[in-house]
Amino acid sequence: GGDDAGGGGGAGDDDTAAIDEEEIIPRTDITNEINSELLDLLSSGNWKERKEGLGKVQELFNRNPFIKGDYQELLTALIKLCGDSNKILGKDALLMVDTMTKAMSKNDAKNNFKIIFPGLSVAIGDSKPQIRLAAVTGLNTLAEKVSFNVIAESDLITDALKFESPILRSELIGWLIE
Repeated sequence: GGDDAGGGGGAGDDDTAAIDEEEIIPRTDITNEINSELLDLLSSGNWKERKEGLGKVQELFNRNPFIKGDYQELLTALIKLCGDSNKILGKDALLMVDTMTKAMSKNDAKNNFKIIFPGLSVAIGDSKPQIRLAAVTGLNTLAEKVSFNVIAESDLITDALKFESPILRSELIGWLIE
């Protein structure tokens, strides 16, 4: 015996299968929340100001768990912070990128893939295990959002594997295998 219908509990077989629940979630446009003051804090030479900026971004996502809008500048600033010399801020930025990726729609994640993936893939090669773990968490969220095919078909994996970091290579290959 056995079910020849394939791996499903039947729930995906009705009309709702055509509708991705995530795409119908009401999202808040955060464009107006992203201002030069916030971006200046995130790019400040002073670690306390960068920390303050990350705190403001956390507050933004606490208020707006589902986002839309023009937020590439914020995303780019966060990705730059992922490699911060202050490892605590770098880890916090990685976790914020993960939060942001969760907050965006699948379509927005695909559109921002070329911004998100390189920052996370470089961080996966960090010498600190907590940084690598935060990067893997972010990569897992990204893979859930964009589908593994988008990642696998991207030239960005090849680019990431070109880095002269054995840690990055082994961690990235290990992540890809999972």
